[in-house]
Amino acid sequence: MTIFELLRMLEKELAKARISSPHLDAEVLLSLVLKKDRSYVLARGFDRISPAIEHATQAMLARRLRHEPIAYIRGYQLFYGRLFAVNRHTLIPRGETELIIEKLVQELPHSWNGTFIDVGTGSGALAVTLANEFPHAQVVAIDNSVGALAVARVNARRNHVSKRIKFLHGNLLKPLIKKLPRLTQPYLLVANLPYVPTKIWKRSERQVCAFEPRTAIDGGADGLKYYRELLRQLKKTRVFPAVLWSEINSTQKRSFPALISNYFPDASVAVFKDLNNHARLVRAIF
Repeated sequence: MTIFELLRMLEKELAKARISSPHLDAEVLLSLVLKKDRSYVLARGFDRISPAIEHATQAMLARRLRHEPIAYIRGYQLFYGRLFAVNRHTLIPRGETELIIEKLVQELPHSWNGTFIDVGTGSGALAVTLANEFPHAQVVAIDNSVGALAVARVNARRNHVSKRIKFLHGNLLKPLIKKLPRLTQPYLLVANLPYVPTKIWKRSERQVCAFEPRTAIDGGADGLKYYRELLRQLKKTRVFPAVLWSEINSTQKRSFPALISNYFPDASVAVFKDLNNHARLVRAIF
């Protein structure tokens, strides 16, 4: 069997399983097995492949036919130009979340030397990226999942910033509350917490609802369950961040700012859109 013949077979099987991008996924799966990039796969289409390669490709195909995300099959995801390890303990970083980094890079000098607190760090994509983009800053990364924190620590080591990130296990700000007054000031809070309303999560693609951790996506009836608790904890600390950046669902463009104003009437709140013109980020200045 040649590479082209195997690609056609993969694409056919993926299409039958109603995978949304069968042609692309076929190329990606084969490139992973061959440990070559997709351009190599396409350029060497008439090369014959060994039974061992065909067997390994079939094993990966079986995983994708169950709708397991490509990122989990290959074990990594690209985020802001860097590779991040991911597995079933972590949400797969989305391109939309890069908007938080873009906004911070625009608004803060490269020499900013305060503290970033990443609440719900998951794979550590935000924490590690912030540590790289702001080499004089300190970063605290918090998550309630021991498995996710293990992945985040791996990503910090691979990106050479593990000495500048403190990882904490616990519920939102709880493991840090007593330490807030001692943090390098000012501190800035970033939070990409579960914000998808339960009804929407239940209707999501199989590769999302069957594989990615529900606790990293489902934000309760209105999607604001965890943000509500974060604001409640923050109010109790009386040591407020200079700024809070949060990612939201577009349906929350009015309800989340209203929630912030309920807890912090004097906060200045703004909503920013993503590249698809959907409300995606909320910034609260305290």
